[in-house]
Amino acid sequence: MFQNNNCKDYYDQTFEKIVYNDEISFKVFEECNFTDCNLSETVIKNCKFRDCKFINCNLSLITVAFSNFFNVCFRDCKMIGINWGYPDSLWSPTFLNCNISQSSFLGLKLKSISITCCIARDVDFRECDLNKSALTSNDFTNALFGNTNLINADFTNSTNYEINILKNKIKGAKFSWPEAAVLLHGIGIKIT
Repeated sequence: MFQNNNCKDYYDQTFEKIVYNDEISFKVFEECNFTDCNLSETVIKNCKFRDCKFINCNLSLITVAFSNFFNVCFRDCKMIGINWGYPDSLWSPTFLNCNISQSSFLGLKLKSISITCCIARDVDFRECDLNKSALTSNDFTNALFGNTNLINADFTNSTNYEINILKNKIKGAKFSWPEAAVLLHGIGIKIT
């Protein structure tokens, strides 16, 4: 569909119930909506998505290469196993009620990202800048945080995180009780 046409730029278009798992390259999508689409295993190469919404889509195992997502909202999406590792691939993204498990954000600058009500199991956040991020009401089972900037991040109502307070920057971060007690394990304190 996207490779076989001459259209390079898509503006204010709606894509519904599309099943596509080939390559999308050298395209610009601005203010587009993707609803109930299955783009799993698609290669997204040299593309720009600006002010777009992905709602109830399957984006699992997509490959992101030299592509940017500016102010994109992902809602109710399945996004398992995505390596977002290309620098500057994500700018001001919002993940709401998504499954982003087994994905990697390793080393990305994601200041003020919003990840809310998501399943984020086995996600790699090491060396990320998550300063002032909203990370609320998530399941962070086995998520990796190491040398991560979590200054002023909000973990309210999130669960199952293991954050070593000596190996991450957490000044001003918000956590909910009793889950916050796990933060003391990193410095050898046991609560009975």
